Formats: sequence, C-alpha cells, structure tokens
Amino acid sequence: MDVEERLKDVFKCLYVIERDTGDIYLKMSKSLEDPLLSLTFKWISNESLNHAELLQTVLKRYFNVDVLSEDLSLCYRDLGELGEVVKQIYERLLPKEKLTARDVFDVLSFLDLIELNTGEELYSKLVIPLAKTIMLKHVKVEGDIEAKILSELFNSIAKEEENHEKFVKLIKTYLTT
Repeated sequence: MDVEERLKDVFKCLYVIERDTGDIYLKMSKSLEDPLLSLTFKWISNESLNHAELLQTVLKRYFNVDVLSEDLSLCYRDLGELGEVVKQIYERLLPKEKLTARDVFDVLSFLDLIELNTGEELYSKLVIPLAKTIMLKHVKVEGDIEAKILSELFNSIAKEEENHEKFVKLIKTYLTT
C-alpha cells in the first residue's frame, strides 16, 4: 500500500472519529437541562463536526473519495479500543431521550480513560499534524496558497482538540461539585 492509500485510510478513520464524537457531544448537548453544559457540548460538537467536514472535503478533493458512499465500518476495527469505545458510547446514547448528569459523567469518565492513551483528542493532535505534513508533501495541492490554507485549517484542528480536552476535564469537575 503506497503513501496516498495509507493517508486515505487515516483521513477516513479520522473522519469517522470526528463525526461520531461530534454526534455524541451533540446528543449530550440536546439532552441536558443545564444551559452551560448544553452550550459547551454544542460548542465541542460543532467544532468536531467541522473537523469531520474538512476531512470529508479533503478526501473528496484530493483523493476522489466520497465518504458518504464508503463502508467505514472497518475504521472501528482499525482504530482498536478507541473505535470500539466510541461505537459503544454512540450506541448507548442513541436510544436515550434525556441524559442525567450521572449519564454524562459516566460517558466523560469512559472517554477520559481512553483519552489518556489513545483518545480522539490525543489521536487528532498527533495524527492530524502528521497527516497534514505527509499530504502536503505527497498529494498534489493546487498552489502555495492552497497548501497554506490547508495547513492553517489542520493547525486549527489541533488547537481546538486541546481545548476540547480542557472542556471535558472542566465539565467533569463541574459535575462533581
């Protein structure tokens, strides 16, 4: 498998993680009575879904891949424990109409345990910069300004992921006080 094929797979799986975690945060946002928590989760969700949209655009524009028509189920397996945790949380939250503060704390604790080693935030902070570097080197990008725009977008994702991690820790503290 060449560099471009591997990069395609990385971007596809990053897309899945960003899309699903964005949906998880959105579900928590819509299910809570607390306006501060609801807004914070909506904020994180919007950013994560924007990250997914960027990855979707990159895949379509530079790799001619339409993620909406791809079978992405292998990403859960390829991502190992991280993929399984995200999938389990997603399936656990979907049927619930309202979430209690305890439900949210449990979900955040579960995510937090995984994030210490291979969580979405850490994964994105490590993989996004690496993928950006490889992509800009090995994939034809139309001109210097386009490469700069992409580079800044990927840098922005890494910074936002750091903020998501801080928000999650703050929310856990908020829920226990």
